[in-house]
Amino acid sequence: MSDDRQRFDNNDWHEGMILPSRKDTHNRNRKKKAKQASAVRGASVEPKAELAATTFTEPVAEPAREPVVEPVREPEPVVELAEPATEHPLEDHPALQEIQLARAEATATSAVTDAVRIPDVSWAEKQARLDDDRTQHEEAAGDDVDPPPFFTTWQRVMLWTGTALVTLCILAWGKIGYVHNVPDIVRHNVSAYDRGPAFLVVKPWWFGPPVIDLAQYDRPEETPNWELYHARLGDYAGIVENPHVLWYYRSDFLLNSY
Repeated sequence: MSDDRQRFDNNDWHEGMILPSRKDTHNRNRKKKAKQASAVRGASVEPKAELAATTFTEPVAEPAREPVVEPVREPEPVVELAEPATEHPLEDHPALQEIQLARAEATATSAVTDAVRIPDVSWAEKQARLDDDRTQHEEAAGDDVDPPPFFTTWQRVMLWTGTALVTLCILAWGKIGYVHNVPDIVRHNVSAYDRGPAFLVVKPWWFGPPVIDLAQYDRPEETPNWELYHARLGDYAGIVENPHVLWYYRSDFLLNSY
């Protein structure tokens, strides 16, 4: 009972270990019994040899034959679950070594798989992580990225075109005038105004009135007097002093519109 308890309490045995074959144990017992039987036979043959040697000298009474002792058959031992801790006969077994090696490889593979296993996350969490990574990347690379232009190419073209048009309009307002309703006294004294009813001229001043009606400075009831008419023009007298005409109109559209 103590031997069984010692075998079952052995810590070297574990689940899955290959136990010794019952056939191997039986063969070992048979070999052991055969050795014991041969030893007994050898012991019984030695007295017979001594008797044979003495027959030539003197007759000796033949000793009684000893019965052949049959070897006592020992009961088959109980299959041991594990050997004592001090002896490890199964460690050298090839099948056990293969099992232990496979188990070690499986443990290492499981550890690596657990280390690289990607946790299951929802689509929203993945999107949130991607957004965070993108934000961090943009913040990290923000110093190296040029800021977007204030105006696009099309906006710059429109800006420059509008600036040019506004500049031209200001120049035209300040330096170009529309002269119409020219009286006869002006036509007789200024040959440039004798070619049509209205004219587009360059004003001798900046800004001022853009439209000049020369008839409002004439007095038809008075005797025509060029010096007096010139004096009535005052600051605008330069409009009749060698004017620079840009365009002749065949009709006075301002006078016809009234």
